[in-house]
Amino acid sequence: MTGPQRLSASRTAANGLTHLGSTSVPWARCLRGTVPADGSAEGAVVHNAVGTYLHGPVLPKNPHLADHLLLTALRRRYGPEVTPIPLDDTVEWQAHHAALKESADNQDHTFAPEMRS
Repeated sequence: MTGPQRLSASRTAANGLTHLGSTSVPWARCLRGTVPADGSAEGAVVHNAVGTYLHGPVLPKNPHLADHLLLTALRRRYGPEVTPIPLDDTVEWQAHHAALKESADNQDHTFAPEMRS
């Protein structure tokens, strides 16, 4: 996942602490909402595994995250040359923007992913 995408999430376990090991990187940084207890990253990525404290319908609200996870799985199974056929995801992006607006209106969490594909 590259670029300035934002992730919308309605809830997170705000008291959780992420302890990154030598082979892990932060999953996301909190842009709005309760910052994780230690003030650092939210979640972690180790190889292709993503750990997070997020709750709720994260994938339907964030089509770019769903696409990233699906592409990672497909490339792991079928090789790095896999290129998915582009689909019309207009409705999904409308839902994403509506979720970001609702998140802002409700003072919920918004995150910036640190993951890179």
